[in-house]
Amino acid sequence: MTAILKVDTIQDTSGNNIINESSNTITIGASGDTTNIVGTLQNNGSALISGSLVKIAATTVSSNVANVDFTSAFTNTYSVYKIIIKGARPDTTNNAIAMRFGSGTSFDTGSNYERVVIASGLSNSSDSVDARYSTTADISFSPMSSQSSAAETSCNMELTIYNMLDSAKNTYVTCVGAFEGASAEFRMLFGSFNYNQTNARNSVRFFNTSGNNIATGTFTIYGVVT
Repeated sequence: MTAILKVDTIQDTSGNNIINESSNTITIGASGDTTNIVGTLQNNGSALISGSLVKIAATTVSSNVANVDFTSAFTNTYSVYKIIIKGARPDTTNNAIAMRFGSGTSFDTGSNYERVVIASGLSNSSDSVDARYSTTADISFSPMSSQSSAAETSCNMELTIYNMLDSAKNTYVTCVGAFEGASAEFRMLFGSFNYNQTNARNSVRFFNTSGNNIATGTFTIYGVVT
């Protein structure tokens, strides 16, 4: 025997809507529920594409702070992380926003960061770039030209971090982004960095290399589903 159940809403015993159709939109689950899918979730007969970014943490700066720290965002859930820096600006010109790794609230200030970076700007002649390769005490995102603090300028970067919590491997960072230099020159940066340490690290700190403050900016961490 077969039967057809025709309803617009199904509720749980507490009266919460757990399946509801309204204006051709079907809502599954009540507020605060966890919806567990057993099997394969499909889109019109095809399996959904795996691999995505999962937002983990974010900090927005709207007034001067010395540091932006993330001390509990990194876990063994993900082997690759992305950090998006949007609209970051120092409070004083001739600063460069940078990052360090750490364990908890203790951050490594030693010369353990290797860099190979290239950059260019509007003042560069055609077919020319600036390059840096050295060992430093931080990962700087504007190493060839300190950043402007003018209100209309900002530093915008996408970082990818590999082997964050793997104590048997060094941690690699790739970076691509754009900012305006101290003389309001528009510049781009492409860089690769190696945190040449196999110690435990589970936190990051953003700061200004000249010791001044971060005036504005949003820093967002995502886990990469691989």
